[in-house]
Amino acid sequence: MSKIDFSAIKASVTMQQVMGLLQIQVTKWASSDQARCRCPCGAGDAHDLSINATKNSFQCFGSKPKASGDIITFVAHVKSIGLRDAAKLLQEHFMSKPSVDKPAPKIANDNSASDFNYGDALEAFIARLE
Repeated sequence: MSKIDFSAIKASVTMQQVMGLLQIQVTKWASSDQARCRCPCGAGDAHDLSINATKNSFQCFGSKPKASGDIITFVAHVKSIGLRDAAKLLQEHFMSKPSVDKPAPKIANDNSASDFNYGDALEAFIARLE
């Protein structure tokens, strides 16, 4: 069982990132950091979900009982999973480092463009991101 750092997740992942991950569209923000929209959990009306981006918090007025909390609780609420699973999802998605399987191709020192293969370089770069 891998260690999940709840504090690090809360400190480094923003509500906007979580909303992007969950594909929640907000068409109108009430202010620069507050919005209301329909909660993806399916309960309530078009304005049952309140988001505060500054505090990284939410309230869902459509669910019974009312749900509220931080970004981890928000993911757990929307996906109907436990807090540990929600934290693990956020940690894996936003905080995991990509592995490097093969090194990037070497560039010739003589600045000869004819020796450099841009296709190989692009392929190696994409592989490092995966």
